[in-house]
Parts: sequence; structure tokens; C-alpha cells
Amino acid sequence: MLEFCRRTVAESSATLLIEGLGGAFVPLGGGRTIAELIAALDIPALVIGGSYVGCQSHMIATCRALEGAGVSCTAILVNRQPADGPPVAETAAALGPCCGALPILTVGRLSGPGPLWEQVPDLTKALRLGEHLV
Repeated sequence: MLEFCRRTVAESSATLLIEGLGGAFVPLGGGRTIAELIAALDIPALVIGGSYVGCQSHMIATCRALEGAGVSCTAILVNRQPADGPPVAETAAALGPCCGALPILTVGRLSGPGPLWEQVPDLTKALRLGEHLV
């Protein structure tokens, strides 16, 4: 997997998004995790989580653990959950003091006619990122 990702990153002139499969510390096998893959590729992480209260802790812990593993976090993205819970702006405001200078972006719940993928905002422009985004 590491060699495939390295080759893809080297050959790509477009932004590359690598899905974390459910979290930075999901096991990949052989005692390795997604965080170790990100560190080996030497690319930054975008931490994404929901707007519910328990997710705030997960996002903060993930950012701190990634930084401890030598992975830089580019930003946190809070997305709106379908269930009742705090608004994304409230969650973002609560995260701010715990995340230093890390940008915190929000995305509302996608809905409406047509494919949802067509409604996803271009995060690379919003973040002013380099070539690769995890």
C-alpha cells in the first residue's frame, strides 16, 4: 500500500485525497496504522469529524496524537450530522481554543437533488493547500 501511494503521489499533478478508513489509528495489518502510512508518505492530514459533542474530543485527540507521530495537521473540518446536536459553528468555536492556530472549517449537511458528490465544496481552495491532502 505504501509503494502504491508513493507512486501515485509522485505521478500525480492533481490534489490527492487518501481516505483514513475511519480514523488515523485504524490498523492496516502487521501492527501498522493509518497514521504510520501518513507519516511514511510525509504528507499532512486533514482531520474530519462530526458536530456532536463526543466527536470534539476525538478530533482534538487525533490532532495531538498525529502531531506526536510526526504528522502535521493542516486543518480540522467539522461536518453536520443528521441527528440533533450542536450546530457546526458551535462545535468549531468549542474546538478553536484547543487547536492553536489550526484552521477549523465547517460543512453543512449535503442534501437536495442530484448526486451529493456534486455538492461537496472544493476544500483545497478553502485551505490553500499544497499538492496533497489526506
